[in-house]
Amino acid sequence: MELLRWIMMGLLVIAGHRMLGAQILDFNFVGAGARAAGMGQAFIGVADDATSVIWNPGGLTKLEKPEVSSVMRVDFDVWDWTGPNASWDDLDEEFSHASVNFGSFAWPFDVGEQRLVVAAAYQRQIDFFSNQEDGDYESRGGIVAITPAAAYRITPWLSAGVAANIWTGSPAFKIVDNGTFKGNLEYSGFNVVAGAMVDLDGLQNKVPLKIGAVLRTPFVLKEKDKGDIVGRGDRDMPLMLGFGASYRIGENLTVAADFETRQFGNSKITQDGSEEDLSQSGKNLVQLRAGAEYLLVSDFAVIPFRAGFQTVPTLFADQEWDGSQWVPTNKQVAGTGLTFGSGLIFERFALDAAFMRTSHETKFIDTGKREIVKNVLIFSGIFYF
Repeated sequence: MELLRWIMMGLLVIAGHRMLGAQILDFNFVGAGARAAGMGQAFIGVADDATSVIWNPGGLTKLEKPEVSSVMRVDFDVWDWTGPNASWDDLDEEFSHASVNFGSFAWPFDVGEQRLVVAAAYQRQIDFFSNQEDGDYESRGGIVAITPAAAYRITPWLSAGVAANIWTGSPAFKIVDNGTFKGNLEYSGFNVVAGAMVDLDGLQNKVPLKIGAVLRTPFVLKEKDKGDIVGRGDRDMPLMLGFGASYRIGENLTVAADFETRQFGNSKITQDGSEEDLSQSGKNLVQLRAGAEYLLVSDFAVIPFRAGFQTVPTLFADQEWDGSQWVPTNKQVAGTGLTFGSGLIFERFALDAAFMRTSHETKFIDTGKREIVKNVLIFSGIFYF
């Protein structure tokens, strides 16, 4: 009887896994860029390049020259299932996918003794890529934001900025299972990101400390079904609030730390119980990030060395069996991440690369577990005019 229970539970896990298409969508929006990633994504209080459009628009006023940038990432995901029988091991899968997930330009102007910066960016925040090994499920595309932004240096030590995210996207799906059906989901939405940066290096008595704050307004990410695909409904995206600080030690070493909270506990974002996993309803997500950057100055170029650490909160919970289905417990799934990065900085352009490894584990109480390991390579290029 106990073996039969295990088999039934395993079959439901497998069915849910197939329905979701080996895909867990991450609605925990964060920023982009290899430099930020190399520092553990502790960038709210650093934010001094064009990726500030996402991290903290108030930091845009640190730009001295017009610049364009592009970011590419390569994801390698590993799903490791452990359970009481071989059917769980059959769920083990590996995925790899490359995409351009950010592009921007920014142009600074001097207005009297202060500075105004205008910018625009493209960011792919959610990637729907999936391709199961048995070929019965494919998805492509993602949810992107087109983001105009502006920032103004109010005083030598205080800057403020704002960015508008115009959300769009039309991911495509193809499923082969006793016949073929395919279709698209269309997404739309709008929200605002407001940021401020206090740079105490701008005071008369200079202090090499920057303090940043950023607020992302809540919004509804609307979903429209097209073709044979049935989506999961509109997403009620919550308020997100973050704070960060960076401190320069000497001329070459910078340390940084961020605290960010995402108010999912006040949101109505949920996932259907028929899917492979359930959202951790009623829980706010809190993330801590820390990192450092050391600049080695040579006659050839400036060579940065970066490292960082972050907690990885998720919208998911450990699962328990109620006799007919898996239901979430009060135990939120969370993990950790380590990052490393380097690059080359020249007068007219900068090239950066980073490696980020995160992992988290979902437990199916008294039955098994699933570990997801994400290995990400990120490459950035910034060109100055």
